[in-house]
Amino acid sequence: MEVALSLFAGLLKLRGHHPLGYGLALTMCLAGLLLRLALDPSGRGAPFATFMPGILLSAFAGGVGPGLLATLMSALLANYFFMPPEGFYAFWPRGWVVVTAFCIVNGCIVLLMNAAVVRGLKLSRAVALLRSANTTLEARVAVRSTALLQAQEQLRQAQKMDAIGQLSGGIAHDFNNLLTSISGSLELVQSRLAQGRVGEIGRYIDAAQDSADRAASLTRRLLAFSRQQTLEPRETDLNALVEGMEDLIRRTISPGIAFETARTRDLGSIQVDPNQLEHALLNLCINASDAMPSGGTLLIITGRHTLDKAAAAALDLPVGEYVSLCVSDNGIGMPQSVIDRAFDPFFTTKPPGRGTGLGLSIVYGFARQSGGQVHIQSAPERGTSITLYLPRHPDPGMADLAQSARVTLPAATASAAARRALVVDDDTAVRMLILDQLEELGITASGVEDGPSGLHWLQNHPIDLLITDMRLPGGLDGCQLADAAREALPGLPVLFVTGLADGSPRNRLPPGMYTLAKPFAMATLAARVRDILALA
Repeated sequence: MEVALSLFAGLLKLRGHHPLGYGLALTMCLAGLLLRLALDPSGRGAPFATFMPGILLSAFAGGVGPGLLATLMSALLANYFFMPPEGFYAFWPRGWVVVTAFCIVNGCIVLLMNAAVVRGLKLSRAVALLRSANTTLEARVAVRSTALLQAQEQLRQAQKMDAIGQLSGGIAHDFNNLLTSISGSLELVQSRLAQGRVGEIGRYIDAAQDSADRAASLTRRLLAFSRQQTLEPRETDLNALVEGMEDLIRRTISPGIAFETARTRDLGSIQVDPNQLEHALLNLCINASDAMPSGGTLLIITGRHTLDKAAAAALDLPVGEYVSLCVSDNGIGMPQSVIDRAFDPFFTTKPPGRGTGLGLSIVYGFARQSGGQVHIQSAPERGTSITLYLPRHPDPGMADLAQSARVTLPAATASAAARRALVVDDDTAVRMLILDQLEELGITASGVEDGPSGLHWLQNHPIDLLITDMRLPGGLDGCQLADAAREALPGLPVLFVTGLADGSPRNRLPPGMYTLAKPFAMATLAARVRDILALA
């Protein structure tokens, strides 16, 4: 095909030069004459045979004009040299019939060949144009694709900045209120102490503590949304969990709403934090109740699914078996524009004071952190169904993963007195509070601010307990420090205090290592320390 196209391209150039075509016709006629004389000098028989190739080649390369010229010249030469003479240019008897037939037949052949060649040349031009168009199209597609990718990236960046702006604005609003309450309460405490009005400071301390608790709750919600909250996964029976929450849900939703459940048998177990799952379920039920101000039906459905490659890709999940928890209502529903933003933090369609905009974002963060997904199906005036997909536990009889990650701490039976501890935290205030609490327990405690300082201190002082943040400055994090401490003191109890679940690179902690999520109450710290030392 390529050779033929190249030949046609060459013919296209030759056909554009008419003198060359006619010259080729005369040359072919002369060549046919010489060939005829060389093959049969006597000139007898088949007078036109050697002229045929020249006629065909002239028509092929030159077109109609050169082809017809070659036909006429061949007829004259054949008549003159190879037919019985009856005078110059005279035809032998009935010879004119043969010559005329030769001219007519070859003229038709010339016309047919020219039509075929013209068609081939048109095809060659079309192929060339198609190639050019393909090349141009590929270039245009590449340019448009690049522009589209850039536009998509700009859109993603704009959406990201919009989400960050909304998130930071919501955080700033809530924390400014909390900080105002805390700082104002502390100022009034100082003022009342200076005035000797000690009896009035209790309510200010309570207000500051309440604001601190609400700030802690807000940070936990934000960590849940970002999938960095500290989870305690355990084997959980989803049907049993739903059954255990039925009374609470009935008391929580509006009285005019009918509550129903449809639980699939033989679900198997799931590996989740049951407390967080209960919180997510209650959150979804409250949202469903709010979506039915005139009453309706709230339905909780459990199910078991095996997701193949296509279904898993649609849900952005790995292929495998999943257990589903669906909360469905026949309320006002949501348009697609609301569904697209439903998981955005601080986004809410409820009136002011009715919602924080963190409910669904917390559910989404919990599901993703647990290896699952959340799917929303809704339409205006057609209700809403929100389904959680959670990985089904492969072995229901398997021991609780949480038990392999930590030991359940029994009540303390031994005194914490006469023990020594090291506290490593880069926050001065946190380090001071922990040290003071340990001193109240009768523990001799020292504190440093970074990993290398803690390692240096450990090399020179024996201890009974290491309390460390997971993220530390100085190039040595809390886990590395704990490993180094256990090399020198095998079995040393370690308590990690952290504000993020991803502060440790480990999914499971070895025995004798524990975590305590910030923020924590000093009483909680004291109880945890007593229990750890009682086990040591």
